Amino acid sequence: MEPPPGSDAARRCPGPVWEPADWRVGHECFLAGYGAWFRAFQGYLDEAAALVDEARAIAIDKNHAYSEAWTLSLMAEVRLREGRYAEATEATANQAMDLCDRMGFEGRRGLLYRGAARIAMGGVDEGVLDLRDIVALRSSTGGRFHRTIYGMQTAEPLIAAGLYDAAEPFLQFGEQAMHETDERVGEAELLRLRGRILLARGDSGAGEALLRQALETAGRQGAKWFALRAACDLARRYYEQGDAQAAVEMLEPIYGSFAEGLAAPDLKKAAALLDVIRQTMRHVPPGRTGASSA
Repeated sequence: MEPPPGSDAARRCPGPVWEPADWRVGHECFLAGYGAWFRAFQGYLDEAAALVDEARAIAIDKNHAYSEAWTLSLMAEVRLREGRYAEATEATANQAMDLCDRMGFEGRRGLLYRGAARIAMGGVDEGVLDLRDIVALRSSTGGRFHRTIYGMQTAEPLIAAGLYDAAEPFLQFGEQAMHETDERVGEAELLRLRGRILLARGDSGAGEALLRQALETAGRQGAKWFALRAACDLARRYYEQGDAQAAVEMLEPIYGSFAEGLAAPDLKKAAALLDVIRQTMRHVPPGRTGASSA
């Protein structure tokens, strides 16, 4: 069965790619793939990994190239969250892009995850080029779906590396999409990342307010992974301001709610921060509560 005439798929996918399978294959892959995506957002990284493996297996079994490219890019995202950066780059993102090149697909979403992985491994210049390429591609094709996610996922590795000016255009890309389309999938992260930039630029009040808003938004949406990141940032601020007790109370419940994926970088950072704060509290004289008194 061929894709509907005039659809994006019809324009971008050569006819033979679709011959061995019907549209239900794509639907099955997308259900498993989106399930993986959102389970990761909800903090269930092991479940996400299993679902994305299932999605790719369906695509391979049915010889459905477009779905395989899509699930490979999702696999790269899961590997990135797990901290398996080399695998995210070589074994998944590059495979996805190679498949897109061979079949004439324009998505090339693997650029996003390869760029983030390269930055995490210290290849900032190459990583930034990948991120610029994927945003330019997304803009040139007119695609508006998931732009908040593209914005947050391109800005986040740069902000994590302290490259605030470099992150600015990517963050604005996501913020603009949120305001123009009311897409809210990436809202919590966009708020958190803007808060991080404001804090770095010395606007403590506005920055902390956005972090609190990010935490509230993530909680309302059930996006526990984003709530953890916002809680980490707030806990670090409280600790630096001398309120270790508030820092622990902020971070400990959210971190303690995770039952899987504990070796992922975000969770390891949260655990390390809690350890530092608790050690400080054990050595703080009576009447003092925080880092500034240690």
